[in-house]
Order: sequence, then C-alpha cells, then structure tokens
Amino acid sequence: MTIDAPADLGRALLDPEHASKLHEVPVGVWLECLRDFPETSFAMAHSRETPREVLAAIAIGPDVRSRSRLAMRADLDPELVRVLAGDPDSGVVGHASCHRNATQQVLEALATHPWAKVRDRALDRLRRRDYRRLSPSSGPDD
Repeated sequence: MTIDAPADLGRALLDPEHASKLHEVPVGVWLECLRDFPETSFAMAHSRETPREVLAAIAIGPDVRSRSRLAMRADLDPELVRVLAGDPDSGVVGHASCHRNATQQVLEALATHPWAKVRDRALDRLRRRDYRRLSPSSGPDD
C-alpha cells in the first residue's frame, strides 16, 4: 500500500500492518489528513512517525482528547510542552505540568495556575529543580 493521499493515511494509522510505511508519508499529506479527517488526530498524536509540524497543529487543535494524548508523549519537545501548558483544558495542563521536558519557564508560569494540583506540582518541581534545562543553542527539535 502506497500512502500518498489523506484517506490512505487515515486507514494506515488505524492498521498496525502499515505502520512501518508512515515515515515515508510527506508532511503535506499528514496535514491534509488532519484537516479532512479530524477523527485521526488521536491516532496521529499517538504515532511515533507523526511529523513535528503535525504535532504542532494537534497541540492547538480542537480535540481535547488528542491534545491530552499529545501532552503524555515522552518524546514531546519543550516548545510543544510550553504550548500545551497554556491549554484551556486543565487535564491537558496537568499532563504538561508533569512532563519531563517542561522547562523552568513553563513551570514558573504554572506556579500561579488556578488549579491547585497543577500549581503544587509546578512549585514542587521548581523547588527540586526538576525541569528540562535548555542550552543556549537548543531549539524545539532538541
């Protein structure tokens, strides 16, 4: 199966047999699939093959379940953790507050969050210096 159309990608995301081909799919096809088949956003948030540009679109997308799943990804870069830490849904923010790639700046912002669970977790991590330290040359892809 060649994956060169959004519908093909949508089917492949749901079929483990085609997972090995996902890395070959152009970013444009991923974005078209997300636009045309928004129900695939959760599977995209879960897939290790999903390009960063697509993850960034999911992070600001309408589906809270997909944003929550995205916030739980171990390999999520610090910039996307920052975006999700500002999410309107407290559950998404809760996941971002305990993410290993949350930076000091993210945790400082969350230290004043209205939800006590998020605020307390952020303050505790700041106290323990348990946050991602970015080097001056690091960026979103580090």
